[in-house]
Amino acid sequence: MNTWNEWTRCSAAATAYCRTAWLAMAGKHTIRLLFALLFALPVQAQEKPPTISEHNRANWQAVGRIGILNKKGNGGCTGVLIAPDLVLTAAHCVVNRKTGRIRPFYRVQFMAGWHNGTHLGSASAADIEVHPDYDLTQLAQTNRVRMDYIPNDLALVRLKNALDIPPLPVAAPLGDKKLLNPTPVRLLAYRGDRPEILSDYDDCLAQKIGPELLGLNCAVVSGVSGSPVFMAGLQGWEVVGIVSSQVLGKGEVRALVAQADRGRLSAMKLAEQQQ
Repeated sequence: MNTWNEWTRCSAAATAYCRTAWLAMAGKHTIRLLFALLFALPVQAQEKPPTISEHNRANWQAVGRIGILNKKGNGGCTGVLIAPDLVLTAAHCVVNRKTGRIRPFYRVQFMAGWHNGTHLGSASAADIEVHPDYDLTQLAQTNRVRMDYIPNDLALVRLKNALDIPPLPVAAPLGDKKLLNPTPVRLLAYRGDRPEILSDYDDCLAQKIGPELLGLNCAVVSGVSGSPVFMAGLQGWEVVGIVSSQVLGKGEVRALVAQADRGRLSAMKLAEQQQ
């Protein structure tokens, strides 16, 4: 259960086989959320992707760090501006895993274009919404990642003020035929071991491995949670997913990505308000 071909059978609607496959995968691999506060855990040695080039930085100003203020200092994830005042990231980044509650808004801050201690614009959260099918309490109850909640690991953060930065487009609904085969994608992320500079995973492949779930062949580490995955589309690079979890093992699937096209976000009230 660790090659692309073995996962293509899960690319259609949810079936008993798909659920069995997910459970088998959980049994053979370690699935781990990538929130930067967990970086104290041992991280598998892996080759780092290149950092964003100076030439390309201007194209990715809307990608930024999400800072989480807490008693232990600053934790964080990655997020992407999809409207002047709306950030898309992973749900587990904005949920307190111990209490199962959304973090206080004032503790969540987005810093667009973060680079070596500077940013192009920042704002704290005015509102936070997680996908309606994401269980806020599942981590607090089990202290482990439930595979069936990974596709819903999505959150929208409404900022207190709009940023004067061009947002990046979200792809139209992918439907059942897109990403059935390994497809070139791009991942931009602030890695936990290199949080000051944007890392550019520009040679990844993604494929549907379950309903609204993508598998990525690029190895990731903590801090990459909430990072946008882009696919080339009519508007250039378009957001198709958000990194949720790391897969440790010998398989080709190295990260799990919640599908995040416009169809999926339409279930969220903050996205509706933006239209």
